[in-house]
Amino acid sequence: MSDERYNDRVISGRTWAALAVAKQAAFWSRRLHRGGGEALPGLIAERLSPRILTELTETLPQGTVIVTGTNGKTTTSLAMDLVLSAQGLRVLRNRGGSNLTRGLVSALVQSSSLVNPRPREDIALFEVDEATMPQATAQVSPRLILVTNVFQDQLDRFGDINTTASLIRRGIEQAPEAALVLNADDPVVAALGRDRARVIYYGLDDTSLHARTEPSIDTIGCPLCHSPLHFERRYFSHLGHFRCDRCGFTRPRPRITARNVRLGSAEISASVMAGDRILPLVSGLSGLYNLYNLLAAVAATEVLDVNPKSALDTLTTMEPPFGRLERFVLHGRTGIMHLVKNPTGFNQVIDNVSAWDAGPAALLCLNDNPADGTDVSWIWDVDFAPLAVSFHILIVSGTRAAELALRLKYAGMPMERVIVEPDLLTALDSAVRLVEESAVLNILTTYTAMLELRAGLVRRGVLQEYWR
Repeated sequence: MSDERYNDRVISGRTWAALAVAKQAAFWSRRLHRGGGEALPGLIAERLSPRILTELTETLPQGTVIVTGTNGKTTTSLAMDLVLSAQGLRVLRNRGGSNLTRGLVSALVQSSSLVNPRPREDIALFEVDEATMPQATAQVSPRLILVTNVFQDQLDRFGDINTTASLIRRGIEQAPEAALVLNADDPVVAALGRDRARVIYYGLDDTSLHARTEPSIDTIGCPLCHSPLHFERRYFSHLGHFRCDRCGFTRPRPRITARNVRLGSAEISASVMAGDRILPLVSGLSGLYNLYNLLAAVAATEVLDVNPKSALDTLTTMEPPFGRLERFVLHGRTGIMHLVKNPTGFNQVIDNVSAWDAGPAALLCLNDNPADGTDVSWIWDVDFAPLAVSFHILIVSGTRAAELALRLKYAGMPMERVIVEPDLLTALDSAVRLVEESAVLNILTTYTAMLELRAGLVRRGVLQEYWR
């Protein structure tokens, strides 16, 4: 897996000085409990040495891998990290999920020392925000770019998925030598592979799976000619087997695919086709969206010379990343956090928690901080109706709890079964009291609400800091 292009690069004095200052910032950030040093050190280092990201990534012997897309970046990156680490590689990753360039630099700062400013690891595995792709690939020369999917997300930032796709495309075009790993079932993502020499696709090939009727689909237009797409099979949102009858654009044939899929409340099993081999996949994760993440990791690590069977064996014991199916025990009750940030992801989580013995109550948390997206009108594109059937009580919390309660009313949830409590930790305590010891409390939460809940649970000794 060696790539000599990344060896023997010189670190400038300016970058060394930036590292020194950034390391102090990281130390005090953690000492004063201002976070895990996931962003501020990188921001400072970039200001002091604008080329620091380029200089440090160029020294990595196995180069850099970028994972981007609307949903699944963190889980897919973790899966790849586990697989590559099992092969004996030292992996540098922005584990805290800070995915702007400052987050990438912060990870490099943490890995480097002033005695030897080169990162200690063999390979960098960065999840990158979609809007940051042009800046990231202007500074980093990735050997591989993985794109998970493109959905409606953060309306105040992206507007629509065409804007998101355009930003990712610009980033890809600046990395002509990178191999691409793309979701064949997402027409927006699949179109990114046109006219590229090195592209690997992954997807599903299971006739038993089909999407329930959703209130909205992100796009059904052909990304090439904008005509309506015909779907032979749709798994969820606009993911499926598609074709355009006007221009001939069709779903590409995936190298890595899954069939015989079985989804449980806390497990996934499937038969994975990798070329001419059929391999078993067994995972303790749940949800069809996580099956896509696992397939993406297998496809990407195969490009990095990892045998798919070895990858699947490693992923059998994978635990979910923080805030995403993360479990904890509070007052003898088990809680599960589900991160939701856009209509498609929210619908998938609702499908997942409503399909099993859901329990008497659930906690829904909606914030409108910049990291969440300040425009929360997207909740009107979420189908909340299954929650009214599955749960007797819904507790809503966060900065926009009132709007969420109103949305539930229009989804058919009787208001006497909705409790509005804007304070997140108070809402959590109330929800726990409504759940029997044998039941599970499902928490569906946006990003900053999840961080606030985790911080409260850390203070109570229930969870560890995500960066530890």
